[in-house]
Amino acid sequence: MTSPACIRALYGIPEPDPSEPVNPNNSLGIFSIYSQWYQRNLDDFFEAFTDIPAGTSPIWKSIDGGQPPPTSPNDTTWKNLDGEANLDLQTSMPIVYPQNVTVWQTDDAYWSRWTYSKPWAGLMNTFLDAIDGSYCTYTAYGETGNDRHHDPIYPDTNHTNGYQGELQCGVYTPPNVFSVSYGAQEDWLPEYYLRRQCNEFLKLGLQGITAVFSSDDWGVELCPKHQRVFVPDVPAGCPWVTAVGSTQIGSNKTVHDPEEAVSLDHAEFLSGGGFSIVHDAPDYQKEAIAKYFAVANTSLPYFFNGSYNHTRWGVQPQWARIGSKISIFNAKDRWIVHGTSASAPIFAAMLNRIVEERLIIGKVPLGFINAVLYSNPQIFNDVVVGDNINPDRCRGKGFKCAPGWDPVTGLGTPKFQEMMDLFLRL
Repeated sequence: MTSPACIRALYGIPEPDPSEPVNPNNSLGIFSIYSQWYQRNLDDFFEAFTDIPAGTSPIWKSIDGGQPPPTSPNDTTWKNLDGEANLDLQTSMPIVYPQNVTVWQTDDAYWSRWTYSKPWAGLMNTFLDAIDGSYCTYTAYGETGNDRHHDPIYPDTNHTNGYQGELQCGVYTPPNVFSVSYGAQEDWLPEYYLRRQCNEFLKLGLQGITAVFSSDDWGVELCPKHQRVFVPDVPAGCPWVTAVGSTQIGSNKTVHDPEEAVSLDHAEFLSGGGFSIVHDAPDYQKEAIAKYFAVANTSLPYFFNGSYNHTRWGVQPQWARIGSKISIFNAKDRWIVHGTSASAPIFAAMLNRIVEERLIIGKVPLGFINAVLYSNPQIFNDVVVGDNINPDRCRGKGFKCAPGWDPVTGLGTPKFQEMMDLFLRL
């Protein structure tokens, strides 16, 4: 079982001092669609694992009709508590407390519950509209604003649960760091949609905003082209966001032993990762890619007639965090869960702690961090054991961990204090 104390021990994260003043403008952002948290679940978790007082609750912000959390079991169905929101909060809040956490509940009941799960449904555009009004009318790759074929259209007068208001554009100040535990298969959405959105993440990074995404739980993902081509997750595949994979503590191992990539027999999922079929590999990543293929000795075919393209396209994840056997409270029970959905908010919470320290000494937030971290691999614990190969998918093919960066666990797992020291020097 992985508890907050275990996570702190793994990465050397000091326990927060609840008496310290915090910057009210440095609230960790948690993106949510459909999934909701329940305060009783948070209180049960706080009592079992932390010293956080009962009643401590995230700030809630609604975008385009996002639904508020339930106040009692009588005004929701338990199925709405699918565990995602509770997982995001119960992994991040013990790291950042007494800093605030803000849940950005996005899209109305109709879209989030009935349409979001469809393969053609887009993701994130309405959130980006709300924190950057210019994105509502931004033109790139032949598209202006949201896509009528893939995004919700507001006002929605066609459905009972549709949001009746105007599309919210630039109504919120963006968080310094936000975590997203959602994604889609890259070939589900058109290239113009993904490239336009990726440009926005670059813009946000240059403005001091750090976007953290889970890399997905399906290894090299599905293989739609004759079960051969590996298809990674988006938006995690955008080179201007930070994608986080998952690790585990091996059998009969402790927090003092090196972590491993998650495995099907131990964690029941695989860390998502691989090579984008849309985005170019950025300069900060090219050397790491070349080194991986120099030592990995992969026999997989590549380029357009093979399983992936390592000569031109971008890659994910950048790094990894524990994502196995996470203990949370959800609905009526205590759950043990797994997934990169745990890894992303853990890393985002660590970054928010670092932003807080930068603000204290008069520095600005972090923004885009990948290039800095690739230039400083010494602040990571390299993960060299494991793979993301599923025998039932993609003809049993995938990638293996290797010294240095690899498309399973990225550069590895963080040494928190060394990462803090690095960013405080900049």
